[in-house]
Amino acid sequence: MTEQVAFNPIKTGRSIGLIAGVVTIVYCVLLYLVDASLLTKPWILVSFFIIVGFKMYAAFKVWQVRRRNTLFRESLQAVFMVSVIGFLLWISFMYVMYNYIDPTVIEGLINRMTENITQAWNDGRITKHQLEEGLLKFEKVRFNFAIASMMYCIMLIAGFLYALIFAAISMFSGRDIAATN
Repeated sequence: MTEQVAFNPIKTGRSIGLIAGVVTIVYCVLLYLVDASLLTKPWILVSFFIIVGFKMYAAFKVWQVRRRNTLFRESLQAVFMVSVIGFLLWISFMYVMYNYIDPTVIEGLINRMTENITQAWNDGRITKHQLEEGLLKFEKVRFNFAIASMMYCIMLIAGFLYALIFAAISMFSGRDIAATN
């Protein structure tokens, strides 16, 4: 009984979120060390799924402690806290990486987008005006604080939706076990 009273889902979520953020940063550093251009390719999305995996772990931890009387609110708090901390660390690291550690990574992305739009013009898929307009927009592309903040907000919305799903699964799993005993 004292174990259930002492359980704090927010503290659990914070610690798991911190671990998720650190693991994600280590993954990004490894990508950077292998090839810096990997940070601008779909491989970076694995970071998102690393954090989602830690969310599932947080929901499991809540379920493991509560078993028969898992509360939706507690699961939601723990899982969403993983999103808050994990995504904050990840987006902050990417902001520092793209703006201070190695800004050439973004330049590589801009060059690849420029090649793609130029190829589209060569293939006749876009007009000259669209080409010029696209090239002007690419010159202004930067991973600034506003974009990082917007990405964090989008990640939190997605994180909240995942938190709802995992909390519901955790709650219903606990009730199923209670019904069978």
